[in-house]
Amino acid sequence: MPEKVPHEGEKIHYDSLTDPFKLSSGKDLETDNIPRHQEHKLGLVDTGIGMTKADLINTLGAIAKPGPKMFVENLQTSADMSMIGAGFVSAYLVVQKWL
Repeated sequence: MPEKVPHEGEKIHYDSLTDPFKLSSGKDLETDNIPRHQEHKLGLVDTGIGMTKADLINTLGAIAKPGPKMFVENLQTSADMSMIGAGFVSAYLVVQKWL
């Protein structure tokens, strides 16, 4: 999970360059893990940018993606720059249900 947080920070930084109101929500930007051991569940609360449905579809099946290459491709197409770390993706592969 630690890999996810820096990417979110980078994304909101770049988004705020074109939309200054992105950082003025008044919310603390953080990601919280909520383990539920008895239920074998891991909850994730994200008050930052987070992932879209397309992010999940594109990254769920891959443990690692070529970050710099993807960044440049997304930058050239002005697409969403959200990236996800290997640790975060691997968590999807081991938990039974996301809350």
